[in-house]
Amino acid sequence: DLFWRSGAQRITCDMSNPLSWNTLREWRFTIDSDDLELYILRDHVFLLIDLINDWSSGPPPEYLVFTPFNYILNLNFRNLKLYLNVNDANIIDKPTLMDDNAFLILASPFLRAGTTISISKYRPDKSSVPFQVHTDALDMSFHAPQWNTQSAFVPTNELGHIQGLSLDGCYHYNALTAPGLTDTLTLSVTGQSAYAYIYGFVVRYFLLLKDNYFGDYVHFRTLDEYQEQLVLQQENPESLAKNRPPPKKSNDLDVILAVKVDNPKIMLPTNAYCSDRYIQAELASIAVDLRNTNYYMDMELMLTPLNLSLGTPERHLDSPSVVSSNTQLFIDGLRIFGHRAFGLPPTEPTYLCNWDVSTGAIEG
Repeated sequence: DLFWRSGAQRITCDMSNPLSWNTLREWRFTIDSDDLELYILRDHVFLLIDLINDWSSGPPPEYLVFTPFNYILNLNFRNLKLYLNVNDANIIDKPTLMDDNAFLILASPFLRAGTTISISKYRPDKSSVPFQVHTDALDMSFHAPQWNTQSAFVPTNELGHIQGLSLDGCYHYNALTAPGLTDTLTLSVTGQSAYAYIYGFVVRYFLLLKDNYFGDYVHFRTLDEYQEQLVLQQENPESLAKNRPPPKKSNDLDVILAVKVDNPKIMLPTNAYCSDRYIQAELASIAVDLRNTNYYMDMELMLTPLNLSLGTPERHLDSPSVVSSNTQLFIDGLRIFGHRAFGLPPTEPTYLCNWDVSTGAIEG
């Protein structure tokens, strides 16, 4: 089925070679794309990883003829739309059919991304891949099929907007796979002037997004396959466990995430399907620090002075400025710290969870 659809594509390559045969080479690739619509599933990511592994597999070169390389990749997307499927249990018959699927849609007028793949050392024990993503404006919307309740009653698909979004990260990985080795992913996300509408059903679809791309349903299935699995599970519950492939061996993964957003505004609609009336939370900044390993997770959320007020029905959804009543509740800072301890792999169940909440002065 369709994977992407786009307008004009331009690929620019600089594959110059120095005079010395074993001097470091820097090959630059720039890809410009217009009106790209990308329908991506987690299975697509698995296929791309397998493709890269196939091209990079083979015996290593001899040391005396080793040539160092740096591959620099720059991506420029104009009028980008990224479709993330949020169907229940990742049940998909036709991945690109709008009337058959629910999507979270990310749209940007211009997005820049870049990465560097360095092969400058001969068979290193550890390697790293830095990457950057930047956009001046990013919109999020929700699309539901016509038979869905949200499609019938929600007047607009808009969920949020953020300006000046930047993502800087680096993936450090080991050349070998062993129980004592740990790969590390560091991410730093910054943005400003963000606003979001948090309907009750939005939380459910974000949980589905987590399950479909990072959780229990990373492999999609058709409706017939899902119904056959239900029948098989009722007739022989142990058959699914026997047919399940063994867990793939991999190194432990340490994820370090830092998020900071300045001047955010959060609107909590007071009606189920309409955001004309809402409770507005206005903050100076939101900061999140998270570290997630195979054995524990630590998270700290910091909210600077928080103002809660009642929104007016005169506000229009297409404007980021918010007209609201006077402050109804003021909280002089909020801090939430969480700690979770995990059990043995591969399931790694949570057996200990602790949350600490502290607030500043509260007036209202």
